[in-house]
Amino acid sequence: MQIKYIVQDLETCEFLYPSPDGDVGQTPYIKQAGHFEEMQDALDAGEDLGAPFTIFTFYLPK
Repeated sequence: MQIKYIVQDLETCEFLYPSPDGDVGQTPYIKQAGHFEEMQDALDAGEDLGAPFTIFTFYLPK
């Protein structure tokens, strides 16, 4: 199993996704949310928001 992380901004209820240029974007759709590979990357992205956030952990089959 692979562990992935999704970050949600609790003020806007939007989900974060890592963009190819190294920045972070937001989307209202969980299907378009980014899957962070590492918990620390998800935490860093959430902290960069400067707003309350939550992290969802989920497992994907290999």
